[in-house]
Amino acid sequence: MNKISLAVILLIVSLITAGCNSAAFSNDPTGTGLFGGRYVYGIAGEPTTLNPIYSTDSNTSGITNMIYDSLLSIDENLEVAGELADSWNISQDGKVITFNLKQNVKWHDGEEFNSEDVKFTYDVVMHPDYSGVRAKDLKYVEKVVAPNEHVIELHLSQIDVPLLTKLAGSGLGIIPKHVFSDTPVKDLKEHDSSWEPVGTGPYKFVEYAPGQHTVLTANTDYHGEGPYIETVMVKTYQDNQVLLAAFENGDVDYIEEIPVNDIEHVQNVLGDSAVFKEAPHNGYYYIGLKQNHPILG
Repeated sequence: MNKISLAVILLIVSLITAGCNSAAFSNDPTGTGLFGGRYVYGIAGEPTTLNPIYSTDSNTSGITNMIYDSLLSIDENLEVAGELADSWNISQDGKVITFNLKQNVKWHDGEEFNSEDVKFTYDVVMHPDYSGVRAKDLKYVEKVVAPNEHVIELHLSQIDVPLLTKLAGSGLGIIPKHVFSDTPVKDLKEHDSSWEPVGTGPYKFVEYAPGQHTVLTANTDYHGEGPYIETVMVKTYQDNQVLLAAFENGDVDYIEEIPVNDIEHVQNVLGDSAVFKEAPHNGYYYIGLKQNHPILG
């Protein structure tokens, strides 16, 4: 399961125990003897939606990335890899990309995933009534064609070198046509399933309690590797300092990053009970321009 978040080099922390707060269950769908437990993940701030194509922040994407799959993913070597796509090829002129989709993939409600779901998702993002921020990711896609249930074609107006990387982003997670197709595009963000999501990812939605938590449970029919942890609880905190205190107190098992000024303190306090990791992150959080620089005058 290569559901990996990529950004600038950050200091990341997780408990050595991987947050398994209960014994592994005897009913192990992975057949590895490693399945079970609960993992508590802390975030500062509320998710803004649980629909990936309307996500604009890392808190939301961190949750939707566990519920939904994208056509592609980025692996631990920062290479493009298949997620819902099994393989793909690019035409000689670079303007048609054909994806062969994985078969026997099911939505969390038991319906079969197919190419119409991919076409529907991308058509929504390209629709003039779409109110999210992903349209620019598909700006060179002229049309999406589904020649059969297991093949999808993207026809481009010009070569788009970073397109595969964009398709690997959680913001272009594939949403189910059978759930959303009866709703006008302009109303999709407010659809009930934008807060009670149905995905194909490694975790199924259980509950969202505003200001408190989001609870997910393992999708034991997942088409990829794992999942190995049975329950994931994403707890919401009002700001980074409150979140950091909760981590130091053992109320959460994982936080994504530590404020720069707190790194030394946290390492001193939790050095014997936590693992600190630096991870590559293919993106940026903030760019500020020096307004008094001569070149900007």
